[in-house]
Amino acid sequence: MLSRLQSLGGGMLVIRTAQMEAFRSLTEKLFAQRLCILLRQYQADDCIALGDEELHAFVEQQLLRARHRGFTWETSLGDFVSLSLSVGVNFDQHQFIAPLLDDTSIDIDHRLMVVQRTLEVRDWDEVRNSCSNRAPA
Repeated sequence: MLSRLQSLGGGMLVIRTAQMEAFRSLTEKLFAQRLCILLRQYQADDCIALGDEELHAFVEQQLLRARHRGFTWETSLGDFVSLSLSVGVNFDQHQFIAPLLDDTSIDIDHRLMVVQRTLEVRDWDEVRNSCSNRAPA
């Protein structure tokens, strides 16, 4: 399969599927790297016990989980990983959170924002206490 993009010169630029896959793969790798840097910067306490390789593996695993849930925006993917690190890797399965993440009346990439706006501090404490699967130390 080919993708066709109009070039500035008026001719057609042909990008093959394998090339598009290579771009996608590189973009995902760079996003995971940026996310690791941001987590180290803004959630240092949550990832201090993780080496660079462990953090990167954790981020990639949680990105897969987030994509499996249907998230596509970098902001929602990043929020999912961030919450997995600070709250617990199975935070999305908690009884307070799962119904909101499964609510099809809310656009998929807005659901984490709804979760963050809906839950109160005591709710987050409950979720954190029930999530036994914290980031690997």
